[in-house]
This record gives sequence, structure tokens and C-alpha cells, in this order.
Amino acid sequence: MSVQLSDQQKIEFAEAFLNRFLEHGLGEMTKRETEILVFNLLFYRANLFEGQDNYNIANFFKITERKVKSYMTDAFLKYETPSHQAALLKIANMLFYYHSTRPQFIDEKREYIQLSLEDPILQREFEHAAKNLGHYVDYSFNSELLRIKSTAFLEVFTHEFPGVEKQFLDTVKTNTEDEEEQQKLLNQSIPISQRIESFLAKHEFKIKLLLDILSPLKLPVM
Repeated sequence: MSVQLSDQQKIEFAEAFLNRFLEHGLGEMTKRETEILVFNLLFYRANLFEGQDNYNIANFFKITERKVKSYMTDAFLKYETPSHQAALLKIANMLFYYHSTRPQFIDEKREYIQLSLEDPILQREFEHAAKNLGHYVDYSFNSELLRIKSTAFLEVFTHEFPGVEKQFLDTVKTNTEDEEEQQKLLNQSIPISQRIESFLAKHEFKIKLLLDILSPLKLPVM
């Protein structure tokens, strides 16, 4: 894997590194702290590894995938600001642009989905957002496979992004012919979690509907 920094990125890296490294005096930062700083500047600030999996990142740094996750977590928590919305926005766009992240149903009733999520920070933020709504994520099969009820997955996004809830209502209008059923699904006095569950239960192509509802979060390719 070949990663190249532009001349401007090299200047920004050098300035940021020296400012932090010399902040408390030469030699005050431990080896681990220095490595975390370098990882942060390359991974988060320069954003050199967009779309790359942990295998390729590990090969670049010549460390194991487990260490990549450790550096991701430590570098983020030390230098970045956690944000549910930023994490969820990134997850949503991974669903649209990376086939390996596309959700899949894992049960006959098509109620539970799983998706590949290698980034421990994205896992952490999504888990917290889900937990705040009374839902829990299952990693019992594989620590990088997020498993959750599809209705709970969608509820997290409707709770955080008003545009997604509006898109849910528009999708209901487009895909529900029965007028009585449509009015029930549009009834704001009924918890949205119940309305999502009732809506998805009546449709076969749940993944397509799920992505349609999340479409307001889709960012254009730069």
C-alpha cells in the first residue's frame, strides 16, 4: 500500500508534530504518546486512509490489525472530539459506497441485520447512540460484525437526524397503498420505533427501504 502526502500535508504534519512534541519540553512525551500523535496526524488529520480496511492500514504501519484498532481508539480519544452524528453519518455513507459494509439479514424472519464495522470508534459511538434508545448491539459471533434489529438500527438514525425521520414518512406515503395503514404509520402519537417495525414487517425488500430512508445522509463523492 502506497500513501503519499502532498507538500502542504507535509508542512502541516511537521508543524503539528513539533508543536505538540515540544509543548512540555524535549523528551517529555513517551514512545507510546509519540506514536499515538503520529497516528492521529496521519489517520485522522491528513485522512490518508479513507476507504482502506484495517489489513491495509496494518501493512502500512507494519503492525497488527489489533494494534491498528488500539491506535485508532487512543489517538481519537486523546486528540479528537467524539460525536454521535459524525460517526453515524460516516456509517451511513459506508453503507452507500462500500459494498463490504452493506447490511445483510441474518435470520429467517428478516428482522436482524449485520454489517461489517472495523473502526472501533464508529462501533463505540453507534453502541452508545443505540444504548440511549434502549437497544444493544451483538458482537458475539465476530467483534467486527455489528448485529442489531433492523428497526433499532433505523431508529438510531431517525432519532439523531430529523431529515431521516422526514424521509421515513415520505417513504411510508410512497410505499403504503392502504389509507388506514398509512395514517397509522404517520401517526406521531405512536412511537416511531413501533411505526418503523410495522412498516418494515409488511415489505420484502427491507434493505432497499432502509437505504432509501437513510438517503438524506448520503454525501456526494468528492
